[in-house]
This record gives sequence, C-alpha cells and structure tokens, in this order.
Amino acid sequence: MKVTLLRKLPVATDICMFELGPADGAALPPFAAGAHIDVHLGGLVRQYSLCNSPSEAGVYRLGVQRERESRGGSVAMHACEPGTTLEIGEPRNHFPLDPHAAHSVLLAGGIGITPLLSMALHLAETGRSFELHYCAREPARAAFVDRLDTPPLNARTRLWFDDAPAGQRIDFAQVLGKPDAHTHLYVCGPAGFIAAVLGAAAQAGWDPANVHREYFGAARVGAARVGAARVGAAGVGAAGVGATGVGAAGAGAAGAGAAGESETSAAATADGPFQVSLAQSGRVVDVPAGTTIVEALRGCGIEVPVSCEQGVCGTCLTRVLSGTPDHRDVYLTDDERAANDQMLPCCSRALTPMLVLDL
Repeated sequence: MKVTLLRKLPVATDICMFELGPADGAALPPFAAGAHIDVHLGGLVRQYSLCNSPSEAGVYRLGVQRERESRGGSVAMHACEPGTTLEIGEPRNHFPLDPHAAHSVLLAGGIGITPLLSMALHLAETGRSFELHYCAREPARAAFVDRLDTPPLNARTRLWFDDAPAGQRIDFAQVLGKPDAHTHLYVCGPAGFIAAVLGAAAQAGWDPANVHREYFGAARVGAARVGAARVGAAGVGAAGVGATGVGAAGAGAAGAGAAGESETSAAATADGPFQVSLAQSGRVVDVPAGTTIVEALRGCGIEVPVSCEQGVCGTCLTRVLSGTPDHRDVYLTDDERAANDQMLPCCSRALTPMLVLDL
C-alpha cells in the first residue's frame, strides 16, 4: 500500500522518527504493539518496527537509525523528506505482548527501543503493570527520551548509559533477579545485548516461555548460532551499547550453540563448498566457500526473496527436503532448527555435501 511521509524528526544522534499516513485517504490497517512493516526503498525491502501506540489510528511512526555500514536501507530512508510517497506492507507481528502477563519487564538496547516504546504505551493506556529499562551508549544516542520523560511513561522508565560512572550502569542480574511465573520479559536490540540479557535471565531462573526477544541485526561470527529466537523487524540495526556488560552489537553471541549430532560429511565443513539441488527444476548449483546460497543462486539468475540477508527477518525462509542445514540465523526457534526441515539461505549453509531445497 502507498503512504505519505508526513513528518521527519531527529530524535537522537543518527536516528529520525518518520510519521507515515495514508496516501489515498484510506484508513491504515490496525496493528498490535510489537508489530513491524516492510518498507520498499528503490528495490530494497527493509523491516521497521512501529513505535507509536496501537490506539493512534491513522498514522504509523518508525524510528530509523542511519547505519554507517548500511547496505542502503537506512541511508535511503534518511534521504526521504516530508511529502515522499512510500510503498509499505501491512503490519506483521512476531513479537507480541502476552495478554495474560501480570507484569512485563521491557529491556531495550539502542534502536531496539522502537517496538518496546509501542509496548510501553499500550501497557500504560490499558492499565497494565510494566517497567521499561533503556540502555544506550550515551544520552545523545537515546531515542524518544522526551516521550519517555513524560507521563505516563516517566514513572516506569529507567535510562542507563555506558558513559555513566561505575555503579550507575545497568546490572542485568539485579534487574532480572526475581523471576515470577506471571512476569514476562521482552528484550530488543543487537545480538550482543540480547545475549547478555538472555544469559542473565537464564542464570536467574526465568522460564524460557516467559522470555521474548527480537533481534535488530545478527551476529555474523563463523558458524555460531544465537540461542532460541523468533524475530521480526529486521534491518534497522542497532549500535551496541558498549561496556556496561551489555556488549557491542554481535559480541557475546558467538558460541551459543554447537553443531548438532546429525550425520555430517567432512566434505561439508563449516564454511566449505557444497551443492544445492532445486527440487522444482532439478537444477544443481555449486555454493563456493565464502558465498551464501542466495548469492550463488543469484549468480545463476535465480532470485530468492530476501530483505535483511542476515538471518533476522525470515523473508527467505525455505523448506529443506533433504540434507542437513547449518543454521546461522536468529529467526528460527531451537525446535525449528532441530527439525532441519526449513532454513534461511541468506546466511545458513550445509553440514552435508548437498541440500535439496523446495525452490
């Protein structure tokens, strides 16, 4: 659907708020807190979380961080000015609030504040119990602080900064030290931030069913796999929040899982070459070392729908008919990885000499 950029407002260093309205006067589809939309930007498709309250009918608000190492999405978005017409998809939500939680703990790292801001607004408006902890490298990099500093959010929000004196930085063990069967944890940010939070939650004894996360950028370190995740809103990419124990983006995520005990051939080492057979055409494509499946297929004129190309968004999710994939994404859950019947070919590889894909 087409929307018009109504407002563009700087809200932190390298971060702008974009307010979108319908281009044709028709009502925008409703959304739930935690949802994201696809934004089409000159051949690119990027996912951005909606950061306004679901009760605000008629507008979608996004927070987009301009990435120094952007693959084009954030740069193209920041080049847009009010009046620009954009093509977007309808809201989707892989990161919903649990409707039965008696209390919600929201932990945001960097630009990961965007879906959690929407959650906080919704929880406040509906009279539900919550607390919001927002971590950033320094005050200038904290987005939407004016909104967080005003009622009804200010009484339930705590800001944490890397440049604060020792002893005034966030202590995840303290924040998460008292898990409760009716309390749910929501964490969003870069992989290193999430790894630190999940580690603290596990040590504190949180029920994994009560822990929800959304990655804004994947750690791409060898064949490492980040722990169980169902994610959306990829492509925004958050800067790591530094040395508070939170970790830089991607740090601490490596080594979270080892290769499974499936039958693995020496011919398919972690980063070595392998082949992909396309079931729908019978064609076999070589995937060299250092090349992703998507890149190899693209080189043969075969296009697979992609967006983030980091294993975050799930756009390229593909059925595996034979062979064992080497999962390197942060989209699939542990159970989905163990089943080995689907994979994200934008980043994952093979543990067997050949994969047969439903392509």
